[in-house]
Amino acid sequence: MDIVPNPDDVMTRLIEWIELKDDKKFQDNYQTNLNIINEEQHNVLLYKAIDNNLIDIVEEILKHGHTNINKKGLFSTYTPLGLAVRKEEKYAIVQCLIKYNADVNYRINYEDTPIMEAIKYSNWPAFRLLHENGADID
Repeated sequence: MDIVPNPDDVMTRLIEWIELKDDKKFQDNYQTNLNIINEEQHNVLLYKAIDNNLIDIVEEILKHGHTNINKKGLFSTYTPLGLAVRKEEKYAIVQCLIKYNADVNYRINYEDTPIMEAIKYSNWPAFRLLHENGADID
């Protein structure tokens, strides 16, 4: 008889590996436990990976399609893209989110769009990338 892991235990370990920046352990265990955790938990992992600027983990989460890339976070009024455009060093993550169809015009905090956030934080590389990918400037 197979024992099904507890989703909370799985999440604790996955978050720990994100915080330790251990891409390999995260990726191996994420693939094994994809169907044990729910969409909200996948979104939490995505936000943690973005916070820690871990492009490989962001890509791993997105490629499996268990998260809603345009959903605001459980504890955030920002979408993943809205969070990533705030810091220039997260350019690769912005690229990745766009690659996986993040909506470049989605209102991230009930009023601003990602391109407005890029302007607010003077993130001109992200501004250009968003504009090149169809973001409205108005």
